[in-house]
Amino acid sequence: MLEKYKAYYATRARRYEDNPHYQNSYQAEKALSDRVQSLNSLDEMGGEIKNLSDNCAFALIKDEAILELNHLEKHQEVIRMNKSQQILDRLDSFDNIVDLMTFITEVSNENSVEVSLDEAHREYFFDQLDHILSYLRLTKVEVPDEYKPFIKRMIDSLIEEQIDGVKSFEETMHPWNENWKLNPDICFEYRHIRHSIYDVELVKELREVYRTLVNR
Repeated sequence: MLEKYKAYYATRARRYEDNPHYQNSYQAEKALSDRVQSLNSLDEMGGEIKNLSDNCAFALIKDEAILELNHLEKHQEVIRMNKSQQILDRLDSFDNIVDLMTFITEVSNENSVEVSLDEAHREYFFDQLDHILSYLRLTKVEVPDEYKPFIKRMIDSLIEEQIDGVKSFEETMHPWNENWKLNPDICFEYRHIRHSIYDVELVKELREVYRTLVNR
């Protein structure tokens, strides 16, 4: 049985050996494997082995947080980066893996709310672009005089929908942040505008129309 343990831990260490992204994990796994290889019996697998095993968990968390942070930096995901950065900032202050996992859960939950509040700007505003385009088309359409009142009612209805829609949407966000207000300007930060199916200049024009419609 001891030989099976030795083979298992040796395999774990080799898993990260040539991976430049997991060098903390490799060093921790190798230290654990080296210690296991030195055992003469299973009875020797005590507290030291557990501590070395915990070190592997700490190292893996660190490597994955670094990987995630580097990936998010490339896409300028400044809100999502908060979670990885907080983990890296605090990781070395923990000496208990259970406490660290509790902290990570708390940070992840907090960041999930931050991300939702941030992305709500994009999700709502981008969803309104087609409606704003419809409004512009209606303001420019040429129709016989008898249809003009109908067109005006449609325009007024679109404006009312925009005003009521913003108010209603903001209220849905207030349980998470009572001061949250829709801000289309945030949508032009790279993490958001890269998702737009429209040309950036067109979106800027539509933003100005939108501000006129909702009087902000």
